[in-house]
Amino acid sequence: MNAIFTVSLLIIAIAAMGTESATIPGLRCKCIKNAPSNEIIPEKYVKKIDRFPASPLCNKEEAIIHGIKGKQRCVDPTAKWVKNLEKAIQLKAAAAVNRSNTLFTPETTTAHN
Repeated sequence: MNAIFTVSLLIIAIAAMGTESATIPGLRCKCIKNAPSNEIIPEKYVKKIDRFPASPLCNKEEAIIHGIKGKQRCVDPTAKWVKNLEKAIQLKAAAAVNRSNTLFTPETTTAHN
């Protein structure tokens, strides 16, 4: 009887967390519910985006946005704003890598006669 009570309590606690926690270990899909598609998250608040393809355990593609303050939001991976956000983050990361490579590139020296 205690096991049934514990499982019931756990299910209620998980349901109460809603989409704010985004992921719940042990469930097949990582997202219970996506944030509304009109709720656009600006790039400056996004740390990274994780994408999860459909699989035998979860029949839908999923995307989770990780905010700079630690919040996670499940979003529709097919939404245009999500795709644009991913591209912007990838370009920003590539530019940062290019800048760091140019900072540490050894300069060629020429002998002066």
